[in-house]
Amino acid sequence: MDLQEREDPSSSHYAALTNTPIDPNNLTVTIDVTWLGPHETGAQDMTSAGTAALAE
Repeated sequence: MDLQEREDPSSSHYAALTNTPIDPNNLTVTIDVTWLGPHETGAQDMTSAGTAALAE
């Protein structure tokens, strides 16, 4: 398993062994907000603001 992780760029083991910086233009973040529902609530507002802040 260690040998596989050493070659897998998504593993923390790989990150610890490499000095190559990750290109921030290739970074993708997925946020599952299906639990928020159809009504506007404080949770939706906070999640939207947090998502916008992450995007910046």
